[in-house]
Amino acid sequence: MRFVSLFSFFLFFSVILRAQPENGYYAEKHPGGEKSCEGNYKKGKKEGTWNCWSANGVLIRKENYRQGELHGRQIECYGEKFITSSSYYTMGLRDSVWKRFDEKGRVISERTYRNDLPGGGWDYYDWTSGQQIRVKREFYRDGLRDGQFIEWTNTGVRKSESWYKKDLRDSLWLTFDNSGRVLTESRYRDDLPNGVWRTWQWSGQKKILVQSENYVDGKRDGLFEAWNPDSTKKVSAKFKAGKIQAAPEAWDYTGAPVAPDQFEYCAIVYSTDLRSYYMNDTVLARKHMPGCYGYDPTEQVFDYTDTRAEFPGGIDSMNAYIRRNLRYPDLCKEQAIQGTVYIKFIVEKNGMITDAKIVRGIRGCPQMEKESLRVVKGMPRFKPARQGGRIVRSYSTIPFRFKLS
Repeated sequence: MRFVSLFSFFLFFSVILRAQPENGYYAEKHPGGEKSCEGNYKKGKKEGTWNCWSANGVLIRKENYRQGELHGRQIECYGEKFITSSSYYTMGLRDSVWKRFDEKGRVISERTYRNDLPGGGWDYYDWTSGQQIRVKREFYRDGLRDGQFIEWTNTGVRKSESWYKKDLRDSLWLTFDNSGRVLTESRYRDDLPNGVWRTWQWSGQKKILVQSENYVDGKRDGLFEAWNPDSTKKVSAKFKAGKIQAAPEAWDYTGAPVAPDQFEYCAIVYSTDLRSYYMNDTVLARKHMPGCYGYDPTEQVFDYTDTRAEFPGGIDSMNAYIRRNLRYPDLCKEQAIQGTVYIKFIVEKNGMITDAKIVRGIRGCPQMEKESLRVVKGMPRFKPARQGGRIVRSYSTIPFRFKLS
């Protein structure tokens, strides 16, 4: 009888040790029994500094809490010396500057948050040359991309420059060659092409106009013209509200007229995809003839389109779908790992999702990446994108945010 009582005492005592305390020290465990996190509680809530380790004993996070909420500086690391990221919270909300570091401790990105939303400048860096080179800068306001967006090569040459207004494409967009000379000029208003779009080539120091067109409310409207590098005219056509008004005129490299029936896929509409940076690789240049003869432009996968691919019912329906289906992996939850996974995929012309890939994951918990992929692959068919009035294949990216409540 005494043996039973003693056993009951030890069983009860072990349960007390494992229960979350109202106040004082507490250690969390991995499923295998290894210590995962340790810190203190105050009035039943996490308080002060908590350290977390992987199952093999490597320090992976240093967290700070106030009244159970992340507060102050947070560090992700691999051991005591290798810091991978540094961030700040104010009572559970993302705040201030977040930094990520490479294996040598050099800053590779700086992002600013305000009230848990992206706000201010975001910068990304490359160290290939041994020096810090900014390769991308973008601005946010209230969680939306707002202001200038610039990209550079890893040698510091400007590659593109664009503007957003409340997450919509706006104003002048420019792209540049490897010498920093302008290649394309396009304009947007309320996320739709509006105004004159131009494309140039360079012969030495000479800037040569090779294409010009006009848009009104996202549709081609007015004269479309294209020229050869020697400035002889190649194509001319008139559009109204996105529709071609008459058979286009075209000329070969000798100046001889080309019969309109060679425009099997209306090359004028698809001769250049300005927004995907393929200005110098047009069908016209590859085929040495005006037009898209023998080429189906809808097989191209577009980064940007006149009308984006859309989840059935829109963004609100997609967010509701994600909330219903996304599961927080138990192992990641036990380790208190949080973050955002970004999945990029192709929306086919029939709306099916293909080629889903992780473009940014969460260090230390691949289960989150697998779960995000599972949800994407299970999504219903999208409403496909449109470019120049035709249904096309396009890229889409969705963020999956994992946050402990």
